[in-house]
Amino acid sequence: MNAPKNFTLNAGENITFTAVKNINSSASVNISESAGVDKIITVGAILNTNVGGDHMLNVTGNFMEHIEGNLESHTAKERQESSVKGIQVSSDDVINKHSKKEVQNNSAEKTKSH
Repeated sequence: MNAPKNFTLNAGENITFTAVKNINSSASVNISESAGVDKIITVGAILNTNVGGDHMLNVTGNFMEHIEGNLESHTAKERQESSVKGIQVSSDDVINKHSKKEVQNNSAEKTKSH
């Protein structure tokens, strides 16, 4: 099927795409997706996302992660984490902080080390 300009597909209820192997989609400019309620993505092996510019995630409710393996993060530049209420870090084992220069802990009030 070829459309010289625009192609619109409307359904009164559901649209289902099923393939025995692959489904590919691409656009020269933008791809937009919208769900009025929920969107669920299930991947059986690897979910790989490549972004050539900035990546933004805006969440108006809670953001929860559950990872059964390791979480590894790397940045070539500075990393900043901030919170209005507080930040809590806990471990059943050891917590290590390493720096080639200096570790600074700053508090507006008296600091407690237990």
